[in-house]
Amino acid sequence: MLRGLLSLLLILAGLALTFVSIPSVWVDRDLLDTEQHTAAVAPLIEEPTVRDQVADAIATPISQRLGLGSLLDRALREATVRAVETDAFARAWTDAVRLSHQHAVEGLRDEGTGVNFAEDGVVVDRAALVEALRPRLAEAGLPFADRIPPGEGSIVLARGPEVARAATVARLADEWATPIAVAAGLLLLLGVVVARRRGLALVVAGLGVLAVAGVWWWGISSDANGVLSVVDDQPASTTVLLWDALSDPLHDLVRSVALGGGVMAAAGVVLAVVGGVRGQRTADR
Repeated sequence: MLRGLLSLLLILAGLALTFVSIPSVWVDRDLLDTEQHTAAVAPLIEEPTVRDQVADAIATPISQRLGLGSLLDRALREATVRAVETDAFARAWTDAVRLSHQHAVEGLRDEGTGVNFAEDGVVVDRAALVEALRPRLAEAGLPFADRIPPGEGSIVLARGPEVARAATVARLADEWATPIAVAAGLLLLLGVVVARRRGLALVVAGLGVLAVAGVWWWGISSDANGVLSVVDDQPASTTVLLWDALSDPLHDLVRSVALGGGVMAAAGVVLAVVGGVRGQRTADR
């Protein structure tokens, strides 16, 4: 009786940590990893919606600083849109995404003065993008190309979640994601080992892991924007595209966890059947 209760408590504790470890591992392995983040976000510049948003975010401050009239403003925006579609700009965009993420991680870790994902959202530094744009505008024959001021600030593609909560979660994930995942696995293993009927315990643990994965799958699929929110009057499709790109690894992780739970449950059934057959043979003797 006590062994069964202890086994159940260990399995429940392991499932609770499994529930916590899924987003923790995702944040640590994907959101806080600069190369993973860059690989997810940089290709979005190929999307027309994102291109339009980036072009507008670059051209509007330039037009305001230079005090351009409607005719020159239109010429600037048309030239900017064409420049954003070039391979050279795509390379500059990738570098800017990488640098901006490095600054964001520094901000979360209190290692620098960079932007904070939790506070500023998914952002890209404007400076490198304006510099990449400058020669394209000169080639387009715009008379004010040599007077374009240096880029300042950031382009905010989507807002992040609530500041304090997001920063706390990110910092905890940065430090504890791996220990939490390991602890979850050990607790589930101990729950099976101490059980009198290990096959049944393994089935329960496996089904529990499947349930945890199912809850997370429903959670991340129920909202098109996920933890992100739309910036002011920007198109919602940009936020959806960003969340799809950033959450792809989370979907993969949840699928892997579900697969592991299914294997555990199947192994438990096999173990229970084998144990039952052996018990029957022993009784027959």
